[in-house]
Amino acid sequence: MYRFPVNCGSRIIDGQKWCRFGESVFVGYDPDEFTMAHYKKNPRKWRTKKSVIASTILIGLDVDGKKTWTVKNVIKEFSKLRSAQIKEMLDVGAIPRPKRGKTKGAAASFVAQKGLWHDPRSKRDPSKDVEDSVQIIVISDIGESPDLFRANVEELADEMATKFRQQLVYVHHQKNGIIVEEVAFGI
Repeated sequence: MYRFPVNCGSRIIDGQKWCRFGESVFVGYDPDEFTMAHYKKNPRKWRTKKSVIASTILIGLDVDGKKTWTVKNVIKEFSKLRSAQIKEMLDVGAIPRPKRGKTKGAAASFVAQKGLWHDPRSKRDPSKDVEDSVQIIVISDIGESPDLFRANVEELADEMATKFRQQLVYVHHQKNGIIVEEVAFGI
């Protein structure tokens, strides 16, 4: 498992400055003045009752070394495909209908980045194969079973590999933040 240090900064809550620190927070303005007297439980902490399943789809935006797609294109296509999946699951009863006033949406986060991908058959210098890419972090929050969620994400990745003409689209399936399976799709 990878650990990445992240500084989320501080927030003002109820007139006090709160700094994140694991499951707890320290209250104050000067980090050199922190003592155990400043220690308080984080008032915004919560835990899920069930294990969280998620998957990450990694997709490039170039085709044959040329910038072809944008993050906007990926968001639009993902939203269209995932919304159609959710509608179909609701229609056949595969997921519970939302309670009145609640909706079932396509929950995902999109991370734009640079990536290095080199086709081993290519004679190009690998350092020239840097391209824009997108991570799509898909979270199962609509009541899909883990097996149905994995199948749906793999269907999304396969359709997006075709739509965006990608040689490889990677999928990392996760449980509680740990990758448990990797698959790839391509044309």
